[in-house]
Amino acid sequence: MRETFDPKSGISGLPDHAREAIYDIAYYYQIFASLISTGIVDEEVTLALIHGRVIKVWDAISPFVIREREITDATGRYLLQILEAFAARAEQVVVEPPTSVLARSRWKSK
Repeated sequence: MRETFDPKSGISGLPDHAREAIYDIAYYYQIFASLISTGIVDEEVTLALIHGRVIKVWDAISPFVIREREITDATGRYLLQILEAFAARAEQVVVEPPTSVLARSRWKSK
């Protein structure tokens, strides 16, 4: 993302297609973070599946999000904070491969 667009204008300064793509993917992963934080889904299983991706997504969009927080109104400072915390948590956690998690699940193959 940074190779194509300059983050100095935040998310709101991006062309429509890029802005929509950031929000689509960011809120997609933020939903996982919200489900984990409320105990609806298991953190270990979820991170086994999306660990690397959530870190890469946050790394790609964080300059745009941080700048957007600076240039928007009072609620802007909260923009995607759950996703940011989730990515930070993912960086701290060593996850098992999905096959190990599945081996313990009710879906294990025979």
